[in-house]
Amino acid sequence: MPATHKRQFFKALEIKNPFHEGQDRAFGDLLYDKIKEAQLWRRLTLIIIGLSVINLIFFIVSVNQQKTVPVLVNVMPSGESQYLGEVRQGSGIQVTDASIHFQIRSFITKLRTVSTDYQVVYDNIDDCFIMVTADYQNILRQKLFDDSPFVLVYRIRRTIDIESILHITGRSYNVNWTEYIIDTQNNQRTVRMRAVITIRLIQPTDATIRRNPLGIYIENFEMTEL
Repeated sequence: MPATHKRQFFKALEIKNPFHEGQDRAFGDLLYDKIKEAQLWRRLTLIIIGLSVINLIFFIVSVNQQKTVPVLVNVMPSGESQYLGEVRQGSGIQVTDASIHFQIRSFITKLRTVSTDYQVVYDNIDDCFIMVTADYQNILRQKLFDDSPFVLVYRIRRTIDIESILHITGRSYNVNWTEYIIDTQNNQRTVRMRAVITIRLIQPTDATIRRNPLGIYIENFEMTEL
């Protein structure tokens, strides 16, 4: 029996396009609002990312910057300066004549003293290099090479008595002292000395403030025997 097919026709429904002729604008307005909202969130996201990058840059720069650490320095009535702890001194620190005189006395005493202990002489010379400017260190090294106190250890004992420190002019000082020398045979003699010292005040750094808190440095030193 041959197959038979039935045809069925459906009538087209009349559905209005909401975008035609201003009909059903609510859907279009809703879609437009969603688009604007998505654009706003994208802008906010970009702003937040930008601020985060800026904050990260500022954080890295602040971490890498050198910190100013305060130090506390105690100046004795004698003029001696002593590092007590972290409180960084400002550039307006007042260095008294007593402190300068103490530094000069300390430098000459350590430079000229000869002990029977080799380590004491070594420590004294090491302290002297802390008290001089970088430019004068090579000159001082040559002076010590020509007149080394180390070769005198176990041969003599030399002590120093600073008699006077006179401010000549500017940064120069005239210093008089007496050296008392005793050899291994217990023979004694005295030598009177005079020197002209030029000092320089240098703002301490983190590397130098512990050993030279006030930044008083010997820039030149010339001595003669009277």
